[in-house]
Formats: sequence, C-alpha cells, structure tokens
Amino acid sequence: MLEGKFVTLKILEKNEIEQVRQWRNTPELYRHFASRDFITEPQQDNWFQHKAAAKDSLFLMISHRKSGQRIGLTHLESISHRNQNACWGIYIALPQYRLGVLAKEAALLLFNYGFGYLNLHKIYGNTLAGNSRGRKFHRSIGFVEEAVFKEQVFLDGRFEDLIWIALFRSTWIQGKQKELEKLISEESDPIQG
Repeated sequence: MLEGKFVTLKILEKNEIEQVRQWRNTPELYRHFASRDFITEPQQDNWFQHKAAAKDSLFLMISHRKSGQRIGLTHLESISHRNQNACWGIYIALPQYRLGVLAKEAALLLFNYGFGYLNLHKIYGNTLAGNSRGRKFHRSIGFVEEAVFKEQVFLDGRFEDLIWIALFRSTWIQGKQKELEKLISEESDPIQG
C-alpha cells in the first residue's frame, strides 16, 4: 500500500472489480476515454484474470484516506524493465472527489514508486484531444505531449485525435516531484467528513 496525506493506493482486489466495472460503464466518466465499450461482468472477470493480474501491470484502487471511500483507479501497465517504461492511467470516478489535489497526490505516490522502486525512465499515456481538463492536469504534473495521432478514434459520430503524453524521470526528479510535494503539504483535506 502507498499512503499519502489525503489518499491511499492499494492493489486492486477481485472483490473490487464490480465497482470498477460500474464506474467504467458510467457515461459521464467514459466520455473522457478512447474506449467506450460497455463492459459486461464476464468481460470484467476476464480483464482481471489476464490484465490486472499480469506481471507487467500494477492496478491500484485510490481511496480517500480520511473517509476510506474508494474514489478511483490508477495503474501502470505494459511495464518494461528492459526499456524502463510503463503506460499510466488514472481516473477519479466520484465527482465530489475530483479535486486536483487528490488526483495529484495519487499520481505523486505512483510516480515515486515507478521512478524510484521500478527504476523507470519514462511513464507514458494517452488522452483525447478534446479532453481539455485532462490535458491541463497532465501538464500540471509534468507530462509533455509527444505525438498526435490524427483522427485515431471514432467517437460520437466523428473522428478524434489521440494525444500521446510522456513524463521522464529527469523532469520528475528535477522539479515536478518537489513541486507536487510542496503543493500537497500546503493543502488541507478538501473533503469534509
């Protein structure tokens, strides 16, 4: 378990995958994702057995520390020790917890683990070009936009660009890590209760 000031991250367990499936099937949440297919219970079980349990993946449930409420999911997958990189993703499923400091602390905890313990050189991911809030969040934690895959995904009756993002260990160590640690240390818990 990775524990911060406001959130904790722990390995996703089988008894939590139905909650994750319900979150991912929520239109308000999946409108920010390139994959919007409805997920059935058997599909979710299969995903957990193959992807979440894979040796090159780390799926972590994000919980609000004070309330204990499960609020989202973050992950590193396709972890390549040879190439020292991994694909990252995060979402905060519950709207009342979508406050920048909670997601930023979850990212801080996971990136410290990825760059420190796993010795990664690069953490990468992707986002829809139209996800302006997500893109702003990514920039705020140190990601750069590396590439644009023009008209890569077909959503809502039109093609949309998919943007590949990357965060390098040097960017993390030389500033973003300390910047986020300082931000979090100066904040109070935004959730009352």
